[in-house]
Amino acid sequence: MDRLVRQRKFTERRPDGEKREVIVENAIIHPIEQTIAQALRDLRFGSVEIIVHDSKIVQIERREKMRVEQDRSTYSVGRS
Repeated sequence: MDRLVRQRKFTERRPDGEKREVIVENAIIHPIEQTIAQALRDLRFGSVEIIVHDSKIVQIERREKMRVEQDRSTYSVGRS
């Protein structure tokens, strides 16, 4: 079931790190689009894979990478 959203604001992060706000009027948002947007939300490093069979999306996978940064004397692990 599609959902009509009168006005939707998105924050777009460009490859150079700059953020800009995008406003979409009268957008119809399909539940699969909502699921993909949720998978992308707050993902800093990783991937979202969309699996398609017979022209239909059947699976969405999210993989998030954790970077280990090496300091001179210690290792620090954090979400990157």
